[in-house]
Amino acid sequence: MIAGLGDDWDIVSPGGTIKLHACCGASHYCIDALLGLVADHHVHADDVEVIECHVPPMVPGILKYSEPNTGLEGKFSMQYAMAAALLDGKAGIGQFTDEAVRRPDARAAARKVRYVHPKGMVDSTAEIVAQPHRVVLRLTDGTVVERACRFFRGRAENPLSRDELIGKFRDCAAPVMPAAQSDRVIELVDRLDSIDRIAELDMTLLTQG
Repeated sequence: MIAGLGDDWDIVSPGGTIKLHACCGASHYCIDALLGLVADHHVHADDVEVIECHVPPMVPGILKYSEPNTGLEGKFSMQYAMAAALLDGKAGIGQFTDEAVRRPDARAAARKVRYVHPKGMVDSTAEIVAQPHRVVLRLTDGTVVERACRFFRGRAENPLSRDELIGKFRDCAAPVMPAAQSDRVIELVDRLDSIDRIAELDMTLLTQG
């Protein structure tokens, strides 16, 4: 039980998970696959006829809101998360407000999402990360493109870049602190191991903008 205590640090290896998208992790695989397809094939929302999400059968039970009406329900909706990613090119905090979820174009895009449960996919929470999830886009011109995602962006196996980390922090911080304060926090964290007093960071975080 105490093997490696004080020597092995999980935060270093394998490392933690920082969720790039502001919604349930069960949808992140398909979001990443969709964003990859959009970037690779220059897909626009109007080009898409059907979005197939090839996932384990348990996923709809986790993402239980097929027609969400609030931002919180949207966080647990594969249909809305995919619609937001398709329309906005991201699934950040701003995509999961009540107003964003209720957008007519988002509701229309969400209706294009279909679940597919391939045979052989292990249907347990422990194994949800052990198998790729796949997105198939069927476009209005008859073209079919697809992409799989095994480890979503932010997992230890597929870590975020520095720019992605900073972007995630700014997205989270924007509702509660001005940009200059966010810049100061980033500067302090960058040299966390050399600042004289951790209280300097505490006070920066606690200062009301």
